Amino acid sequence: MVAPIATQDCALASAFIDFGCLPDLLARLPGRSGDDPPDLVSFLSPAHGIFGPREWTEFFEGYPPNLDHIHYPQYEEEARLDPRLLVSVGADAWALAWRLRLVGPAGLSDAGRTLADIGRARPRLRRTKRDHAVLRRVLAEQVAHAWSGIGRPPIVPLLQGAARDFGRADAPGADPLPGLLLAEVAYLAELAHGGGIDVQAGRDRLAAVRREALEWLEEPEPGEDPSWYRIDLADAVNARVLDLREQGFLPGMTLTELRATASLLVFAGLLREVYPLGPVQCLAARP
Repeated sequence: MVAPIATQDCALASAFIDFGCLPDLLARLPGRSGDDPPDLVSFLSPAHGIFGPREWTEFFEGYPPNLDHIHYPQYEEEARLDPRLLVSVGADAWALAWRLRLVGPAGLSDAGRTLADIGRARPRLRRTKRDHAVLRRVLAEQVAHAWSGIGRPPIVPLLQGAARDFGRADAPGADPLPGLLLAEVAYLAELAHGGGIDVQAGRDRLAAVRREALEWLEEPEPGEDPSWYRIDLADAVNARVLDLREQGFLPGMTLTELRATASLLVFAGLLREVYPLGPVQCLAARP
């Protein structure tokens, strides 16, 4: 079972990352805001935990979901209670739909209906470039609007600005890491979500961490594969940023939640993956 929605303080997703399936899932829900709510929701409430429609779990039985991002140790305890990981994926997809305001107590929102219409019109393998563009645009808009809180700065422009600054030629470590590592994404998002903390000071701390890591590491030998230096630098930065997160008692995202949330940011076109094939994950600002 995915982490209860009440404890996912900052993450957008965890077990579910097949965002291209959202039109198919939403198409299985009532299409008008006035439709009978019992047909739509089988949940307690967004504040106490969401279990999701049975049809969504059944969908993933026919279309096995991507689970490569899941850090299984965090699920060991939950698996003893509910070994059906597909239930977790369906539940997390439902939670994401609520978080992004694609659905609500009255049914599908306008954004949700836009995606559901795509799912009803064409099967996934026959969708057009426009369908995919609309899906990404809607998700980008919903993430940008929803990923913040009362009195808290919006998180998306914060991450985009930091990724852009860290990618500048004169930024520390910009050559091997021209963007944000996942630990840096988590640190900034958790600062913003916590509220009342100077986020700009947090960005300055991350820059200082990078400078320290660069001082610790020896320069790569001429002709050496640059990926090894990139890995060493990323490991050093990630370890130090993890210490900052723990020292600041931030509402920590799990590794699985962080991977899934980063995947959503990339899928929606809000950030881009610098090294899609590895060896490290680095999210940069889009041109």
